[in-house]
Amino acid sequence: FGSRFLLLVIMGLPTVVNVHYASPTDNYEIIVQDAPPSEIKDGKPVINAKVLQACCEVFHSVIDQLQPEPCGRSASAYAYVAKHACMLAVGGRDANATVLRSMDICKDGESESFAGPDLSKAREHFAIAPACADRFVFCAGGQDEMQKALPSVEILTFGHTGIPVGVWHELDAKLHVARLDLGLISYIGGLVAIGGMDGAGNLLSSVECLDTRIGGASWRPYPDLRVPRRMPIIRVLNATSIVCMGGYDEAGQLLRSVEVYDPHLNEWVLGVFD
Repeated sequence: FGSRFLLLVIMGLPTVVNVHYASPTDNYEIIVQDAPPSEIKDGKPVINAKVLQACCEVFHSVIDQLQPEPCGRSASAYAYVAKHACMLAVGGRDANATVLRSMDICKDGESESFAGPDLSKAREHFAIAPACADRFVFCAGGQDEMQKALPSVEILTFGHTGIPVGVWHELDAKLHVARLDLGLISYIGGLVAIGGMDGAGNLLSSVECLDTRIGGASWRPYPDLRVPRRMPIIRVLNATSIVCMGGYDEAGQLLRSVEVYDPHLNEWVLGVFD
């Protein structure tokens, strides 16, 4: 970890790919400068198709083509905590295929990472998301060392200095559907878990939401995606809508479709490529 990560800026937000280059190189960063401009036309979201395709293909092609270094992590969850200007690398598996609980933190401008608190449970293929103005970081789903899909959710608190306070705590509120390769994002006071794959290998279109403003008593169903997908790119658009881009279908093929959750219609709308 440290400076060895691949950073994409998608829709104005940093997104980290959990792979390393197979051959030695000093160029570890790829930046997608443009964010997909969008608007509403005839009641449907309009996304610039060329920029979207570039985002999806660059993001996913590195996962397919690049192999992790022997000392690196794979199947980890990565997140950028903007308020504290730090990158988190959590869980995954090492070169010996051991599923990890460990966490590394790399602050902007620093070449070395430092260890953060361990997860309460080793997991891989899960999702992570900062929430509540970057005060908390949540991780959800994934699978354990026995390749069992997990419904559990953990939370870590960050202090004002950008250093984690205490340890990861597992919430009582579990996902209704144990899922891996899901999308996870903070959205209007809640945490939204999107798509992924269940323990039997079935692709999921289901979506769940946890209201973090009231202590997150339980997850509640959200409208299903139009297209089941795993490993999607998830972003919040204009602080009102959720954009779900790309991912993979049941055959493992890259999806180029995009969906937008419209809170007024309370449904996902397939985007129109302009």
